[in-house]
Amino acid sequence: MNGNSAGFVISFLVVLLGAPALLIALNIYRAGTPTQMGTSYAHCDFIDSRRALASAKHERGRVLFFGLSNVMTSLRSDVAGQVLGRQVVNMGMNANLTNGVLYEMLEQVLKRDDMLVIVMPYFYFTAENRVDGQLAVVRDYIFDCSPTAYRRLSIGEFFKLSLIQRPSQTLEGVLRKIQSSTGLNLGRKFRPPFPMFDPTTKGAALDGYGDWTLNDESQRPADYRAVVERSSITHLRTLARGFNANGDSVSALRDFLAWARSKGIRLFASWPIFYAHHRDGLDQLTERIGEFYRGNDVPVIGKPEDFLYPIDSFFDSAYHSTIQGAELYTRQLAAEMRPLIVEQAADPL
Repeated sequence: MNGNSAGFVISFLVVLLGAPALLIALNIYRAGTPTQMGTSYAHCDFIDSRRALASAKHERGRVLFFGLSNVMTSLRSDVAGQVLGRQVVNMGMNANLTNGVLYEMLEQVLKRDDMLVIVMPYFYFTAENRVDGQLAVVRDYIFDCSPTAYRRLSIGEFFKLSLIQRPSQTLEGVLRKIQSSTGLNLGRKFRPPFPMFDPTTKGAALDGYGDWTLNDESQRPADYRAVVERSSITHLRTLARGFNANGDSVSALRDFLAWARSKGIRLFASWPIFYAHHRDGLDQLTERIGEFYRGNDVPVIGKPEDFLYPIDSFFDSAYHSTIQGAELYTRQLAAEMRPLIVEQAADPL
């Protein structure tokens, strides 16, 4: 064996043996150590609570509402269930997670004959991707919860994370991919429970339907009008980017819709509750969103302007209603949806 070959073999062995050593070292270093003041624990338990909720409510023909925090805070599942005469599950997610995490979780819980109503906020359709300013949330979920989510990152998201985050975190993510492939699991096995997402806990943020509970009018901040106004103006500025047909978010949703149809999931879409400080650019965007859904054979429930609510219906964001506002919005949405459900139920896949 010549010198070059020997050097290659030695280098290969160093890498081969060094990766597990680094993995072990990283796990020992992070064992029992909360990151981002517990953010990772919160998101791990949030995702787990969503999976557990969907598993517990498994009647055939159930209706799942999916979106971001606009759905989580502004849907009253008990009200929707009464109007629709079906089991309803709130699958509203956190906007700070990536497309890979969002759709991975959905694909794990959906079953044939489920009815899925997609209610995405408007900014989703203008975004380049779902790796936004809160990268710590994404990192903590990837590194502290199921490592499979890291495999679901798009190439663009992967490289953006790799370029922006610290090299040690990129290395850890790669090593955890190795860990998930080999079955070697040295991750934290004992992390403290996060009771906020346990509906059996007093004062929990979510109830047994998965609806947000901490948005009653009586709990609203005194300056909520100013807060909601600022939120609306900020969100409306994103409309200037227009409908991003080639962005990661729209592409990921398009791929998910194709997957869902192939699995026998009955698909619908509708519009978020929203406080519009003005409507410049909103009508043009909603027209493109409607075209997107129709082009993917997804029936659209209602008209976007019908779900523009007055500022008194909101809590702390132009997308987050109070519980009282959520009841009005849910009744309106469910009433418009009921005829479509009856029509689709009569038309077997």
